[in-house]
Amino acid sequence: TTKLTHAVYLDIDEVRLLADHGVAVAHCPTAALRHVKGISRHGLFPEMLDAGIAVGLGGDSANGSNHFNLLRIAYLAATLYKDFRMDQTLIPPETALEMATIEGARCLGLGEQIGSLEVGKRADFVVFSTDHPEWRPLLDPVQNLILNASDRSIESVWVDGRRLVADGRVETIELGDVLDRV
Repeated sequence: TTKLTHAVYLDIDEVRLLADHGVAVAHCPTAALRHVKGISRHGLFPEMLDAGIAVGLGGDSANGSNHFNLLRIAYLAATLYKDFRMDQTLIPPETALEMATIEGARCLGLGEQIGSLEVGKRADFVVFSTDHPEWRPLLDPVQNLILNASDRSIESVWVDGRRLVADGRVETIELGDVLDRV
């Protein structure tokens, strides 16, 4: 499977061509904003999703977007196009969550292994504590997660069934030692 990163300057015919050929796209909104690529004006990511293209979320590189905070990236994917096009229906929080999970896995060609909690797939997941102000009122958990939550509310992280973060602290390395070496 061919995967494109960024894919900002496509026209609608090119979007159809990508869909017809099963091309996946890694959408990196924070990097595009940092480098002033005009994604809200030029990016056809809602159209890519409508065409059935696997659009996952990415951060490009540490110096390209200055962070890899997937919650911030998902927030941008769920809000940028709504505002620029004045269309509240574009990329709802549920779709942004799919872009961060199952669609991201499809984009990487790993949809059979990761991206959702299913029998036979690796158990990769994040547990959030809703005991933080950004989770109140808790009327719509997906909306709270994508539009409100921050990494402060991450309680634990599991990768391939192994807990790597507990109570917000990395368990597998001594973070202070790593930061000192860096």
